[in-house]
Amino acid sequence: MKKVSVIIPLYNSEPTLIRCIDSVLDQDYGNVEVVVVDDGSDDRSLEVAQTYSSKNVLVFSQENKGACAARNFGINRSTGYYLKFLDSDDFLEPNTLAREVLVAEACGPQFIPYGFNKVLNDDKFYVKKSKVGADHQSVDLINSNLTITLPLHRKSVIDDIGRFDESLQFRQEWDLHLRLVDAGYKFHYHNFCVFTQYIHNSSCRISSRALLFNKEISNLDNIRKKFNFSSDSTVAAAWSYKYWMLARQFLKDSNIEEANLIFEMAKEIAPKYYKRMMPTYYRYAVSVLGTKKAEELVNIYKKIMRLRHGFIG
Repeated sequence: MKKVSVIIPLYNSEPTLIRCIDSVLDQDYGNVEVVVVDDGSDDRSLEVAQTYSSKNVLVFSQENKGACAARNFGINRSTGYYLKFLDSDDFLEPNTLAREVLVAEACGPQFIPYGFNKVLNDDKFYVKKSKVGADHQSVDLINSNLTITLPLHRKSVIDDIGRFDESLQFRQEWDLHLRLVDAGYKFHYHNFCVFTQYIHNSSCRISSRALLFNKEISNLDNIRKKFNFSSDSTVAAAWSYKYWMLARQFLKDSNIEEANLIFEMAKEIAPKYYKRMMPTYYRYAVSVLGTKKAEELVNIYKKIMRLRHGFIG
């Protein structure tokens, strides 16, 4: 039975940490190692983690460097054949590790198994299914990433592609998945629930960030330039749409000047194909009305639909 190392980065996660660690220790897979890396917490997170310290629960601490630096630290200390990344807010579903190892062993080393997750928000649960198609997975991943806890990875594969890029301030998980596909690995979906993601607005959530123009563009540019897609118009169109959707976020926040700059960047990435990934209705609206009027029309439509559903309800 191959060992699974579950790596848990934590920062000020005292209220949720016990549930998180217990969800791993309660797995019915018989060879599990837990690697907890405290990322400079200033609450009692580290003390809580240390109460679990044992042969199979390794607890470390580092100065605050961010979630992915903590994950890399955990990878360095792990001894498992497989790696599972789990945020300290979240918790694994029963039997997750046994199921994913079974799929991984059956599919072979080029495949990365993943499932779906539940979301807990305001004491309400709902199911979230994010899938990448069997073909052209890079295109799917560019605009629809998988949560970092969904896949089960072979440690040798993560080592092979260079682990998490700590030079990036955010989107490191997305960057890792893109590099995996670029290296020839394929994500393989199986229909079971992997974990529950706990959504909250606390500033201590280790992966949270604000929307800032220079940081967003620098981050996207640094990731995009790792990949050569000059001969693939579909990938170029996907990257263009990624920037376009970011521009729409800025426009939604009334940052009109920044939004217009990003819209132009999107067009420059794929001048002939930047509309290809847009939904049909939106593509026609942009073509006929222009970007600003198209966004106004979409907003009016959304308001009407909200009113309509509210009336029906």
